[in-house]
Amino acid sequence: MGKRLQPELIIVRIGERPGLGPAASRRASMASRPQAGDTDADHGRVSHLCANGDTDPRTGAACILALAQQMKRYQISGA
Repeated sequence: MGKRLQPELIIVRIGERPGLGPAASRRASMASRPQAGDTDADHGRVSHLCANGDTDPRTGAACILALAQQMKRYQISGA
């Protein structure tokens, strides 16, 4: 998708992997200028977004927006 659309930043909200968090938990995976062949190390993540979990949805949304601003500013993501 990154090659075709060439976005500055992409944010995908997806479910947690089985066994790594509460069943109702979600995470946001983010990448600056995503390219084919990018690995998990090329992405930023905000995890455990759930009402009864580690990060409530409002705090998670604020964290996602702050991280997105930094990714756009420095044009980097990941480790």
